[in-house]
Amino acid sequence: MAAPAQGITLAGALIGLVFGILLDRTNFCAMGGISDAVTFGDSRRFRAWVLAGATALAGTTWLQAVGLVDLDTSLYRATRLNWFGHLAGGGLFGAGLVLAGGCASRNLVRAGTGDLRAGLTLVVLGITAFITLSGVLGAARVSLADMTAIDLGAVGFTDQGLDTITATVLGTSKATTHLV
Repeated sequence: MAAPAQGITLAGALIGLVFGILLDRTNFCAMGGISDAVTFGDSRRFRAWVLAGATALAGTTWLQAVGLVDLDTSLYRATRLNWFGHLAGGGLFGAGLVLAGGCASRNLVRAGTGDLRAGLTLVVLGITAFITLSGVLGAARVSLADMTAIDLGAVGFTDQGLDTITATVLGTSKATTHLV
């Protein structure tokens, strides 16, 4: 049984290595793409960021279509929409991107090339994520989410999936709106 686990570990290491090389060579960064488009009118990095998101969406949809993952069990497909957490968390995360000089992926590449500031940024990011998820701020985060969440089930949605929202709005069956 050790061979499959080693294969998965090796595959993960290989994917990580290729990902890191691509990030380094292309200067890929979500914040950098937006900054380039707004500041210089150069949308190349922004388009690459959008393409990466579209590729991830298509890949995830394919993985579900072939039965390798079940997205219906994901917390992102729940009927409960934490709108305030998305807005406040997104705003704080965006401000953190600006202060850190780039996204977590970009800082990971920078740390890998020897940038100690980027390494410290990643340590602070990890500690903050842990504290917010299950540490000192975890209870406050959960309470705030409970106070502000919207139950989409009360208005007829069975989950937050784009296929479900489209089917509910158009009045069609969910199966007809799948991308596959």
